[in-house]
Amino acid sequence: MRWISASLLAIGLVTLAAAAAQAQTTPDDERARIHFESGRSYFAEGAYERALQEFQEAYQLSPRTLMLFNLGTTYERLGRYGEAADAFERYANEMGAELEDGPVLRRRIENLRRRAESGSATPDTGPEPIDGGGGTPSRGDDGSGLIIGGAVALGVAGVGLVLTAVFGGLAMSEESSVRDGCFVAGNCTPDAVSGMDSLALAADISWITAAVAGGVGIVLVVLGVTSGGSGSEQASVRFTGNGLAGSF
Repeated sequence: MRWISASLLAIGLVTLAAAAAQAQTTPDDERARIHFESGRSYFAEGAYERALQEFQEAYQLSPRTLMLFNLGTTYERLGRYGEAADAFERYANEMGAELEDGPVLRRRIENLRRRAESGSATPDTGPEPIDGGGGTPSRGDDGSGLIIGGAVALGVAGVGLVLTAVFGGLAMSEESSVRDGCFVAGNCTPDAVSGMDSLALAADISWITAAVAGGVGIVLVVLGVTSGGSGSEQASVRFTGNGLAGSF
């Protein structure tokens, strides 16, 4: 019984530590996220110059590899093909083995190089940005991970409450038995009350585990709901032809 309660307490503490790590963000991360979201809005409106400024600000504050894809796509829409090819090249190189659809992106880079050398100034309008698509998987977090973690922690809290009730009931029953037995006779020994003490301790540990896990669960769910796609505070894009997708 002690082992089960101690395990639950350990689970609650580990989950609390994970929640604290998830919640740690820097001011630059938050500012970068704001610039990223602004850039994505401008991109959707076709205001590519403004989108480029916002993406550049986001990248300067938080230079994450996936932001290079946004920059390349925006340069391409502006007809700045050489800079677009450079951004995509850096993106592909930094992604390394994690890059999916590599041959497609390499052909795109070669095409951009040719257009830059030919002096073509016709911007590539391409398809509109979408919030999804295949290709390079997202490295962001829509908050679902935090919500799932919160649900798990709340489940642990529920188990802790059940065990608290079970151990508490057994402890009260044992106390009543001891009180009506050796207490009345006046011959109680430490061994006679050890079972009662063990059950009481197990009930206390179960209650502490439930309280810790419940607090962690609430924190994680709130963070997941309020993150709105920024749970891990990372740039996330997907290769969708000429489009742009993802979250920060």
